[in-house]
Amino acid sequence: MNPVILCYATATLLILKFMDSAGLGAVARPEVTFTPNWGKVFTGESIIITCVVESTVENPIIFWYKNGNQWKIDKQMFTIDYTKIEDTGDYQCRAPTGDVSEIVRLEVAYSYLILQVPSSVYEGDDVFLRCYSWPGFSLRRTLFYKDQSAFLPSDGGNGLLLSNFKKDMAGKYKCVKKDEQTAIATYSDETFIHVRELFSNPVIETEPNQTIEGDRMTLTCDTSLTKHREITELLFAFYMNGLKVQSFNSSNKYLIPSIQLEDSGNYSCEVKTSRKNVRKKSQEMNIQVQGKYLVMCH
Repeated sequence: MNPVILCYATATLLILKFMDSAGLGAVARPEVTFTPNWGKVFTGESIIITCVVESTVENPIIFWYKNGNQWKIDKQMFTIDYTKIEDTGDYQCRAPTGDVSEIVRLEVAYSYLILQVPSSVYEGDDVFLRCYSWPGFSLRRTLFYKDQSAFLPSDGGNGLLLSNFKKDMAGKYKCVKKDEQTAIATYSDETFIHVRELFSNPVIETEPNQTIEGDRMTLTCDTSLTKHREITELLFAFYMNGLKVQSFNSSNKYLIPSIQLEDSGNYSCEVKTSRKNVRKKSQEMNIQVQGKYLVMCH
């Protein structure tokens, strides 16, 4: 092979790797969504299934998968007009780039009562649970449960709003319809709520790696926001030996223009959302500032 061509190909590969590692040119993983946004519906209802995907092509062709098997090749969005039990399954879509979405489960029930929750839940979401009765089923008193704890509906009817959903709130939820007079449970349903990560655990990095007295040092708080919630505003703070040295703001960098020996210590950073109380803290990094005189003698 011509050495010039080989050199060009190698350089191109390095540039692509750099772009990928820096998050530039990265393509968001596709995501399956339901409209209405419930993971469980009654038989006979209508639901729209969409593959949310980045594409330069209008109405791209999507490969759809159900229960791990290729199901059909179709448009980006389609409708099931009349759901049946056999529509229950794990749905995924594959974009023209080849990226495959995470699994999203749809359950179709033939029952008097179902507990409906959103098909996808991320950290910090306000999650609405609906204890949904079959049309014509007489209304009874509603209770919600997580483990052994009972909750009354937020709206006094059939719904429960859980604000700022966190990872430790994941688990099995249950709703029960009780007779108004006897309070005997008549019908119930339960479902497991999984929580997806909104942004990754932050990592603190320093530039330069070797810190010498009098040098300029920059600390960076590195995290990755899920592409499907990329408009979420993140705020960053920095700590030294557990004490805050930079309050929360939109910059993920902390600058020390001229670092001194007394700046040696354990540094960490924290990331939080601006509107919801989703917070994550990095592990500590020990930074030892070397004296100028010692470096020169060495």
